[in-house]
Amino acid sequence: MEEDSSFVSENPSKRQKLEEREKDDRNKMIDNSLGLWNLCQTIDFSGSEFGEMKNWPRSVRSAVRTMMGNRVAQCVFVGKELLFIYNDGYLPILGDKHPQVMGRSLDFAFSEIIDIVGPLMRSVVETQQPVYMTDTFLPLISDLEQGQEERYFNFCYSPLYDDEESIGTSVVAYETTNSVLGIRRTKSTRDLSQCAISCTTTKGAITNSLDILAQNEDDFCGSFLFVKNQESRDQNLFTLFRSSKSLQLDFLNNLETLKPLASGSMDALGLSYLLSTTIEDVLKNKEPVTVSIERFSLGLMSSKQLPVTKLYAAPLYHNNSLNDVWGVLFVGLNPLGNLKKSYGDFLQVVTSHIESNLNCAEGREEEYRRMQEMEELNHAKSVFFSNISHEFRTPLTLMFGPIEEIKKSITSGELTSESSSSKISLDKSMELLERNTFRLYRLVNDLMEFAKVEAQKTAPVFDSLNISESTQRIVSDFEDICKRKGIDLSINITATSNILVDENLWERIVTNLLSNAFKYTLKGGIEVQLGALRRDERDWIEFKVKDTGCGISKENIPHLFERFYRVENVNGRSHEGVGIGLSLVDQYVKLLEGTILVESELGVGTCFTLTIPMNKGGKPGTNKTVSLDDNVVKTWSLRQDMMCDDEEEDRVFPENDQRPLILIVDDNLDMRSYLSGLLEHDYRIIQAKNGQVAMDKVSQVVPDMVLCDIMMPKVNGISFVKWLREQREEIALISVIFLTAKARGGVKSEALDSGADDYLTKPFSADELFARIRSHIKLIKARKDAIVKSIEDSKKDLFLASLSHELRTPLAPVLLLVEELNAKNFEDKEVKELLKTIHQNIKTEIHLIDDLLDFMKLSKGKLTFHTELANLVPIIENALQLVRVDGEEKGLELKFENKAKNCYANVNDTKFKQIVWNLLRNAIKFTPRKGFISIIMENPSPNLLRITVKDSGVGLGKDLLTSIFDPFNQGHLDKDHQFGGLGLGLNIALKLTLLHNGTLRAESNGINQGSEFIIEIPSQLDPRSPRMNERKRESWDVSIKSMRILLVEDNKPTLMVMNRILSQRLGHTVKTAESFGEALQVATQFTFDLLISDIGLPDRSGVELVQELKKISNHKFYSVAATGFGAESDIDACFKAGFDNHVTKPVSFAVLSEMLSNVKT
Repeated sequence: MEEDSSFVSENPSKRQKLEEREKDDRNKMIDNSLGLWNLCQTIDFSGSEFGEMKNWPRSVRSAVRTMMGNRVAQCVFVGKELLFIYNDGYLPILGDKHPQVMGRSLDFAFSEIIDIVGPLMRSVVETQQPVYMTDTFLPLISDLEQGQEERYFNFCYSPLYDDEESIGTSVVAYETTNSVLGIRRTKSTRDLSQCAISCTTTKGAITNSLDILAQNEDDFCGSFLFVKNQESRDQNLFTLFRSSKSLQLDFLNNLETLKPLASGSMDALGLSYLLSTTIEDVLKNKEPVTVSIERFSLGLMSSKQLPVTKLYAAPLYHNNSLNDVWGVLFVGLNPLGNLKKSYGDFLQVVTSHIESNLNCAEGREEEYRRMQEMEELNHAKSVFFSNISHEFRTPLTLMFGPIEEIKKSITSGELTSESSSSKISLDKSMELLERNTFRLYRLVNDLMEFAKVEAQKTAPVFDSLNISESTQRIVSDFEDICKRKGIDLSINITATSNILVDENLWERIVTNLLSNAFKYTLKGGIEVQLGALRRDERDWIEFKVKDTGCGISKENIPHLFERFYRVENVNGRSHEGVGIGLSLVDQYVKLLEGTILVESELGVGTCFTLTIPMNKGGKPGTNKTVSLDDNVVKTWSLRQDMMCDDEEEDRVFPENDQRPLILIVDDNLDMRSYLSGLLEHDYRIIQAKNGQVAMDKVSQVVPDMVLCDIMMPKVNGISFVKWLREQREEIALISVIFLTAKARGGVKSEALDSGADDYLTKPFSADELFARIRSHIKLIKARKDAIVKSIEDSKKDLFLASLSHELRTPLAPVLLLVEELNAKNFEDKEVKELLKTIHQNIKTEIHLIDDLLDFMKLSKGKLTFHTELANLVPIIENALQLVRVDGEEKGLELKFENKAKNCYANVNDTKFKQIVWNLLRNAIKFTPRKGFISIIMENPSPNLLRITVKDSGVGLGKDLLTSIFDPFNQGHLDKDHQFGGLGLGLNIALKLTLLHNGTLRAESNGINQGSEFIIEIPSQLDPRSPRMNERKRESWDVSIKSMRILLVEDNKPTLMVMNRILSQRLGHTVKTAESFGEALQVATQFTFDLLISDIGLPDRSGVELVQELKKISNHKFYSVAATGFGAESDIDACFKAGFDNHVTKPVSFAVLSEMLSNVKT
């Protein structure tokens, strides 16, 4: 503002002009207000509440004069009649009503909206409370010709006072119609613009555009579109599209298509007639029209619930061309909309947007179609080059191999027809070379011919030809090959006249079609027909080739004559070919101005029918050019076709032939023969011509290795290998090498992903093939040896587990009986000594079993356990307590001295206790009577714990310090010193220490100088509370001291002894069972607190028993597994099954008592 002011002040002329404009506006306003004021003076108000205007209350007159001078749209309603007085700003709102409504009552002035404003106005007068309303919809009439219109206002209604009494209403109005309609319509146009960006198909653009219109129910009271059917032969056919979101268009249900028709051709009263003629008018006049539908009672309603009486129809042009239309858009018009104003402009904008959407979507469709065509072409090219690579590489391999063998023969000086040094005879090598040379020649000829046809450089040269004789001669070449393969070839030739035709093209057509029929007909027959027919007033030659082959699926038939196209996974004689044969036939037929059709049913057969015109004029002569004897090439081609699915019978090998067995899988007989000749000196060879045959052979005899092609009929190489890997282990482990002409990287990845072990691309050298085979044979042997070793290890593990169980089980009752007898304190010393000797020998036997089993597990690296942070003091004290009786019997002094400040380490308490216990047992064994054994624990550093087991025993010589931990080393073992044992205790202690990430070493000053065994393991700086048992158990409570126990054991002596101790000695109530079934029966009649069960029961396992009892019991119980299987995995299995505790047989009285004490009472 400051810049403007300064600008004006510095420009006197500019300032003068602004002042003059403001003065003119004031004068104009004054003139208008004076005019309206004077108009009021002329009105007769004598019949009103206040009479003539000059007699009105002064406050009212002042309000009116003030209002007249206001630029804002303002009015007053005076007296009981609510007489309407307005200013100049109100004139745009009134329109054609001015001046007729000046001074008239509210009911007269606004009769069309009296039901809205009447109650509101009177409420303000009565309550004397002002009212403010925003964007209020009022369907006012301002254009008498248009009638009511959709209009929106901001209103402020205020009471008009005479002293304290309200005598009317003062109204300030601001029209917001443009704002409300602008926001609503901008959203529709914005959504339509976004639709142009997102839609990729014309159908999608139509549907989305109509959906957007359906969302704006105020401006579009139902919309639909008739689109010209571009694909139909009838260019006057229009297809209906409508939005699924519009619920008022049921009247269109029978109008899915429509034609614009001339007047009188339909029912003049029908809706279809109206729409048809409207479309015709729109297309003819090339501009929108409005038509009345009032007489049809279609039920179309506006958002304000007013009946829709008119349709708006506008043409949609294709790429802005007035001569090319998409169709016609129909819109139900808003009854309150004014087409002369912004509504008409808005509809034109919407029409333009929809046109743009359709054109953009069509462009994207065209772009997508071109991209698809390019992708299809690129894919076809990729497949073609892959196939052509295969077709070249296979004969090159069969040429490269024999050449390599011939070179070796020349080098060795043994070039004879039956060279002894060559793996393949010279005659056979030359035959392979010749056959595959012709195969390459034929392939190159086909490719050159295809290139000429594609470049349109092949022009037919017509000559007179007896087509019957020519066809008969070509077909007869196939009679021998069909006969050998058991295929019936029937010939029906009726046409005998000479015609003008290109003989070379005709021969290629017939040969290609017959070769194709033979390739895909494995049984049944081939029928050839040649005859004349008359059609469309012309004479034609009709040629048919019908077979009973594998047939073609419906989805493949339209693509059959496309270049590079191949039908995949069909059952034919071979997988050879590049997909140009039938494409060439199609091109040849077109060059002869004929047509070719195909009919086929999958699994039934195929029929090719071609027709060419007779007596076509052309220059005489011949186009038969031969660069290499065509008959020779054709002979070799037929021989190749004939041999392609031959299969030689496998040799029968003697039983003593132990050479590795190799299965060769390839659909090319030459390749199978070549590989067999290479390998048969060193390996046993069997063959299969495709994956299906290979499956059958593998099911009968399992080879050591498979050499397999990828591209084969029936079942290809990749599918065959996937099948292999899904079979039983013996078959799934067969080594597979792919030998294929497919060299693309993706094929190699797919082949290896399918389960193949190796991949060799043709052509390959024999030396490389032999090297890879030898390598994989070695791997196969190693793999089999590993499997055998694994099986043997599993058997050993099972044997050791069973041995442990069988050895421990009979010791269980003996140990308990001896302990029970010891507890009676017999006075007879001899009896005591005998019982003591028995008890010691049982314990020794148990230790020997434990040591042997632990040693076996440790030596195989199969002993695993869990570690937790634990205080080592109670673990060492417990180990010391276990050997204290043995030490005291020898009069040894046993003590434990703890000098460590940090006694915590990550250990398995059971296994670490076993380490200390083994060292203590060793010390007791080798310490004479009255000696001493001490355990000292200290921290040589903050992160290290050292436990030293020191004795005053026989000591160790220097030679023993390094070998003392070897298995089965018993130290001082001679005829004068027999200490017993297996010599495994120290070895087990060392290996268990290593598993704790620790070290164990021995020190001694010599013989009779005692020994020290020193354990060092990492310590933890943050001690924790002593660990709880790592297996979570349900807490439960038994309120009585004497427990009710269900004892399940299939070994009768153990059952008898444990029952006796539990019931008689310990005072518990015991029920026994010897099997799973018996235990369940007892459980139904006996409420028990504790279950003690063996795991190995005769009918079902103890694991299943505890799970079943927990299901059927309505009370909680504590459960203990008692078994001779003591491996960590066995213990874990028990806890996972639901047992609360585990004890390993034989169970001593002390262990039994400790176990019972863990039961919370």
